[in-house]
Amino acid sequence: MSGLKVAIKHCEEKHDYVTREIFQQILNDTEEHIDWIETQQSRIEKVGTQNFLQEEMYEKDG
Repeated sequence: MSGLKVAIKHCEEKHDYVTREIFQQILNDTEEHIDWIETQQSRIEKVGTQNFLQEEMYEKDG
């Protein structure tokens, strides 16, 4: 992600706001995805893999 932050800064320095916006959206999406993954990992640690999977199956069917 630091590469994206460097690219965003470079775009700002060059006044390339369109590309900067694209990189910013990619960074935001990536951060959201990482947050989702970390949340799932935390849930698995709290309830165990088997309970987590059962809960996921129930939510998708229900």
